Formats: sequence, C-alpha cells, structure tokens
Amino acid sequence: MFKFIYSYRFYLISGFILASILLLFINATSTIPSIIASSIKDGQTNILLDSSLDLTFSAPLSSKERRRLTFVFTPQLPSSPIWDKTSTIVRLITPSLFTKNTHYSLAVLYQNKLIYTISFTTNPYDKTDLIEQGKKQALDDLIFGQKVSE
Repeated sequence: MFKFIYSYRFYLISGFILASILLLFINATSTIPSIIASSIKDGQTNILLDSSLDLTFSAPLSSKERRRLTFVFTPQLPSSPIWDKTSTIVRLITPSLFTKNTHYSLAVLYQNKLIYTISFTTNPYDKTDLIEQGKKQALDDLIFGQKVSE
C-alpha cells in the first residue's frame, strides 16, 4: 500500500492541489446578492415614524446566504430581519422604531463586504405633533375665511 502511494505521490499531490484550487474558485465565484429596491429611498427626508424599511433582493436568498448578511444602522437600531415567503424581501424596521428628526444610515454587508448603503432623515414631527398642527391649520383657515368674507 505504501509503495503504491509512494509511486503515485506526484499524482496524489497534484490531485489535492487541483481540488483545492477548484474549491477556492467555486467559493470565489459565488453570487453576491444585490438589492434592487427599498421602501425608503436614499437621501429621502421626512420619513414618517411609523414607516417600515423593506429591502428587495434581485433573487431569492437561501438560509445560508441570509446568515451571511449583516445590517448595520447608524445610529444603532434594534433590528430583527423578517423575510417574506419568497425570500426576496426583508423587513428590517418595524413601525415605531424611528426617532423624530434623526438622520439614519444603513450599510448592508455580505460576508463583511459592503453591498448596499442608504441614508435618510425622519420627520421632525410625530403623529401627535402632526394632528395638533393640522387642527391649528384648520382653525387658521377658518379664521382667514371669515375675515375674507367680511
């Protein structure tokens, strides 16, 4: 047995080298997921605080690929990615996690390599503020209409 291995050691070593190169090539050419849409656009302002942030990928991601993704928010936000049944859309932020008048950035990493970025700013008013502003505006409009009528 050892004589056989010794006689064919060149072929065995060559086979191991070729197999290693093939495995490296397969890993290096794996498809990197791409994001084709976002529910919030890059640079968008006045995002409502009860908005969600959804990202759409160009193709379904396997569970292995999903585990290779990292979502980094600045400032930090609690995020538990929720995938739809097609494995192409992920919801990162559920309503009510945003803070008013805050600039956020998101970096999406795949195997620690940046594949997508987005930044946006939330509305300076929350729902209560908007309701109060609406009431004030309606009252001002009523007073203006009365003055115009006189």
